[in-house]
Amino acid sequence: MGATGNAVLVFVGGLVWVGVSGYSIDDIDFPGGHMPIPALVAYVLVGAGLAGVGSGRR
Repeated sequence: MGATGNAVLVFVGGLVWVGVSGYSIDDIDFPGGHMPIPALVAYVLVGAGLAGVGSGRR
C-alpha cells in the first residue's frame, strides 16, 4: 500500500468486514445475493472514520 499508518485501518476494517459478512451470511449465501445496504453503509462509514487515525504521527 505504500502509505504509513495504515495498520489500524487494515486491521479494524478487516475485523469489521468479517463481522458484517458473518452477520449477513444468510443474505449472501445464494447466487445473486448481496449484503443489505445499511450494512455496507456502516462499513464505509467505519472505514472513512478510521482512514485518518494515526495519520498525524511521524
